[in-house]
Amino acid sequence: PAGSRARNPKGKLQFTGELTDGAPGEESLASIQRIFDKFDVNHNGVIEFDEVKTLLRSVQLFPATEKIREMIRRVDTKGDGIIDFEEFVNMRRKEEPCELNVLAQFKKFDVSDIYRGFITEESIRKVLEADRVEPIAIDDYVKEFMALDTNGDGKVSFLDLFESMMSRVPDEWLEWIWTNVQRGVADDTITAILRENGFQPRLAERLLARTKREGRQIVERSYVDMGRGYVKPIIS
Repeated sequence: PAGSRARNPKGKLQFTGELTDGAPGEESLASIQRIFDKFDVNHNGVIEFDEVKTLLRSVQLFPATEKIREMIRRVDTKGDGIIDFEEFVNMRRKEEPCELNVLAQFKKFDVSDIYRGFITEESIRKVLEADRVEPIAIDDYVKEFMALDTNGDGKVSFLDLFESMMSRVPDEWLEWIWTNVQRGVADDTITAILRENGFQPRLAERLLARTKREGRQIVERSYVDMGRGYVKPIIS
């Protein structure tokens, strides 16, 4: 049946369904396969717990066992504890704001020979040129991606990418909102400044409303914070 999985004589899992190459401008199957292969360390055709753990360690992240299992469950629609290529493609095509997809996006561009563990303009161009993306589109993508470089050193870290894809709010902004609420700054002024600094309008409004209602937002830390504080996103 379409979408099923079968084992070849060597025991390697193979996807037997029909996956299309997607709409124009969408990530190609060949590109997704290259990312998948970075996860599939033992080359058995699926992504398993230990392989996710290995890639997380490659970017100096050490989440608890249950957290890694939770990351897999978000993508494992078949519920068998592993991620096959079909599930991986679905994750990439849906552009899911999940932690495993952040890791996949990071490893896609983490190809620099000099700055391993970071994404640079050179590495982005290298990957997209290999995918035969149009030069103008590459320029636009580089500009957008490198805007995530928070300290201006020409390198995008995993944390930079995680914050963007997961829409996490840095603790310093939560403090800024609380301080200005206490000072009596007009709501329109606060939300305008937030929007100018990259906040989506609805998120800016909800952050302000929650701060006025509940006070200074409570910081929640996770394995990616590396000592910095963040709050979970408010979904608009």
